[in-house]
Amino acid sequence: MAKIVNVGDNIVIVLSPSIFTENNDNQTRMFIYAHEIAHVTNRMKFPSISNNSFTENQYLYNLYSLYDEYVADRLAYNVIEKIFPVKSDYWKALIKSEAQLFPLFISDFRHYDAIKSEIKAFRVHADVELYMKNIKRIFDDVSLATTHSFSLSDSDPSRIRLIDLINLPFVNEKTIALMTFFKGKYEENIFNIHDGIDLIIDFMTNLGMRFDDRPNSYYCYVLDI
Repeated sequence: MAKIVNVGDNIVIVLSPSIFTENNDNQTRMFIYAHEIAHVTNRMKFPSISNNSFTENQYLYNLYSLYDEYVADRLAYNVIEKIFPVKSDYWKALIKSEAQLFPLFISDFRHYDAIKSEIKAFRVHADVELYMKNIKRIFDDVSLATTHSFSLSDSDPSRIRLIDLINLPFVNEKTIALMTFFKGKYEENIFNIHDGIDLIIDFMTNLGMRFDDRPNSYYCYVLDI
């Protein structure tokens, strides 16, 4: 529906024409605007990530990417809540869809089985780069769906109950620890979250990855899940 892109030294928000059709109204459009604007302001507030260590860079990149989505969601939900006391049918339909689809996605065992299949294949070919390439899309999709689920639950617990997320394939104590960390940092308006690196390390083991630095390189341990 929308994304931000770098154009020279500027950041540009690109909007899909579909948000201006009869399938959306001012409330759903405002949510998209607020969400993307939050991504822009987050970039200005987040600290830089050093390139001193490949491993640290990978973990911090993923930590801030997920926190970026969490913050953007929470801020956009808050904007809608304050600006529109009466919610439209379009908005209600959007929230109902999100409340159903995000948990449904992370509960789909096809994603879990796909990663287990790639882990099994890795035991044969032992190619770390190939493993990472093959699971990247699944990792990104599952991580984002998990973050969106928790951000909606934290914004409106009546939409997604935390108890309904627990024990889904990729939701365990590691996941909850990371999402609880995000919630606390958001509510304290904190944007430097380097202290959450151990939590993202644990979270990424849910998807079979643990990085380690090597001289002039790195290694990814492929873990069973």
